[in-house]
Amino acid sequence: MTMNGTEDKMSFPKLIVILGATGTQGGSVVSALHDDAAYRIRCVTRNISTEKAKALASRGFEVVAGDVNNVASLNRDAYAIYAVTQFFEAFPQISAAEAQALETRQGKTIADAAASIPTLRHFIWSTLPSASRITRGRWSLPHSDGKAEVDEYILHSLPDLAKITTFVWAGTYHDNLKLPPFRPTRLTTADKYVMVQPCSERTPVVTIGDASVNVGIFVRSILSQPEITLPSRYVLMSASEDSIGRWLEMWSEITNHESYYLQVDYNQYADLWSDYGVEMGLMMKFWEFAREKSWSKAGVEVLTRNELGVTGLIGLKAAMEKIDWD
Repeated sequence: MTMNGTEDKMSFPKLIVILGATGTQGGSVVSALHDDAAYRIRCVTRNISTEKAKALASRGFEVVAGDVNNVASLNRDAYAIYAVTQFFEAFPQISAAEAQALETRQGKTIADAAASIPTLRHFIWSTLPSASRITRGRWSLPHSDGKAEVDEYILHSLPDLAKITTFVWAGTYHDNLKLPPFRPTRLTTADKYVMVQPCSERTPVVTIGDASVNVGIFVRSILSQPEITLPSRYVLMSASEDSIGRWLEMWSEITNHESYYLQVDYNQYADLWSDYGVEMGLMMKFWEFAREKSWSKAGVEVLTRNELGVTGLIGLKAAMEKIDWD
């Protein structure tokens, strides 16, 4: 049966529509499903003229133009949809509050479009926990809170869609350590490397590992087990649970560079960075404050790789070893 109760007349293989197919998460899903005869893949990307889009087309995938503001490409014959939005695409060209509001609107637009598809049997929404709800307003995190608002819209305003929705949380990407706010910086006078953060080195960090591979592995498992991933279940897509200090230790082991962790006051950290760096600093402070509750939702049992029986993940250190740190 379909969402509206009519007979399911969908042809096979089943159509999987992947939003953001040229991005990290969407591209990972494409790669994980490309050799599965049960599915045919429609790749949705904003610009079909990019090299990544052309590469997908050259591999035989259907590539169509569309973005999170115009979701006409979610045609009415879809069996499943993988949906992801990009807060950092608009931020910092606009403020964090504006980017959060934009992302929420985009997510609701996608959800409304998905709810209108009579053949849809599985909607996978890439979201994040609400920092403001978890900490009761002490810490807000725009790039998480905006996505979490869409969750509530689906759960409370689109009950039929909620029944066929799996909410997925992707842990931090391994290559975040390449980004300026995290990458160890050489202190030339000491000839040592320093990571500066506004939190304790014991702050827990949940990572997806190599997101370009592991997101797709999780999604393939989610699609194959609707009996446990539906209705309205939450899945934490993680490969490991470490600390930010352990991340630095692994970086030193890989690069053979001596390194030190330096914790500074958050206001000092904010003075060092602007825009993106401040958002990442907020994230670290939230994780330090909430710790194991950082990836939680009141009244919800979150599924992990163990419950799903997920194997073959590329872990954090193995993923970091693939980066050319020089």
